Amino acid sequence: MPSPALLFDEAAALDALREFVRTAVPEVPEVDVYRWRPAAVTSKWGLQVLLAPVNPMPIFADSYSGEESTGKQRQRIRVTITTAAVGAWALRVLSTAAPHTANPGATTADIRTGLQGAVNGLGLAVATEAAPAPAGQAAFDILGDDAGASLGVRFTSIPIGGATTIAVIDDSLRRAVYNWGTWTIRVIVRDIPAAGGTRPSMVGAYVERLRLYMQGSSIPVVNGLAYPFVRDRLQGTPAKRLAWRKTLGPFEASVTENGVWSRGAALDFVFDVPSALLHDIPSLDTVSGTFGAIGDP
Repeated sequence: MPSPALLFDEAAALDALREFVRTAVPEVPEVDVYRWRPAAVTSKWGLQVLLAPVNPMPIFADSYSGEESTGKQRQRIRVTITTAAVGAWALRVLSTAAPHTANPGATTADIRTGLQGAVNGLGLAVATEAAPAPAGQAAFDILGDDAGASLGVRFTSIPIGGATTIAVIDDSLRRAVYNWGTWTIRVIVRDIPAAGGTRPSMVGAYVERLRLYMQGSSIPVVNGLAYPFVRDRLQGTPAKRLAWRKTLGPFEASVTENGVWSRGAALDFVFDVPSALLHDIPSLDTVSGTFGAIGDP
């Protein structure tokens, strides 16, 4: 079965926020929107935007124990013919037998093709696909077209000398261990004012623009087009969904580095983000074995 996977992708979320910043403050060169620390070489006039996560990971907001939910998904079973043998083969799918007779000289690929054709000929709510297999072996996948349908794939007949494996690639049930978290990202705008005041600092204006762009729910990315809105760029897929909750600040963020003073101001954007671990769980009829009778002596 697939390995457990995290739903939220920090890098993807920061990329989405980076695009938001570039839309709200197009004056900043694209290469100068950084994750926390700027690069060694800055742009020629020193405008930078730094994205600094205040929390290394989302903080659970409402419940420390969280919740679990189970959903149905298409099941995928991989059938592999590891050793060919002459005789009667039979594969059971959804309680229906799919027989195939291997003639003398049949290879594992021949037997795979015969069984795959037999399954297709059953007219069941399943589909089959070719699948990778080690050298000398042959495999195909059986997919349940109905989400959550447990296929119950079993060999009921294997000729003497033949060998097979059946592997659950995707089980019929997918469980989410989830919670809602809050993730705070500090957005710092800095620039280096020109000597003599020939170019005044725009930090204040840019920070205010970021603050109000985040607050506005229906600011179009392109004037005159109803979609997309700027904040839509923070939604996207669940892996990078940033739902704005509130803005904190502004905060002073001016610094002096290597004798050069740069003016800075910062905002903390607080987002609601999904924190979830997705994993397959075995359905009952994927469990098999031989059980003896238990009696009272």
